[in-house]
Amino acid sequence: MDRGRGEVNIGDPALTAALSKAGVIFGLFGYVYESAGHATQADGMTPVAEGVTSNSLLLQLGAVEAVPLSLSDGGRVAGVAHLVEIAGHSAKFRTINLARSPQVDPTTVSAH
Repeated sequence: MDRGRGEVNIGDPALTAALSKAGVIFGLFGYVYESAGHATQADGMTPVAEGVTSNSLLLQLGAVEAVPLSLSDGGRVAGVAHLVEIAGHSAKFRTINLARSPQVDPTTVSAH
């Protein structure tokens, strides 16, 4: 869930190991802005789609500021927010954007 441009994993393996060892099943992370709205199960690999209830959820939040930024999927977004619902041992999320443009060729998009 911490993929940068080019689908490169930019996460810290030590943090991944610590989360796994501690049994963390829910986490909200805000560091990888270009992965805003990308979510996986606690294994860090199995995708979790928006609105789908899962027994674990690791979610990249992105930036709430209205400055447009380029996403790793080639789209652009401004003002990202999420509603996250955790009930018992399950969670789901919904993404709210001020503006989102469709996917574009990432080689033509500059980072902000």
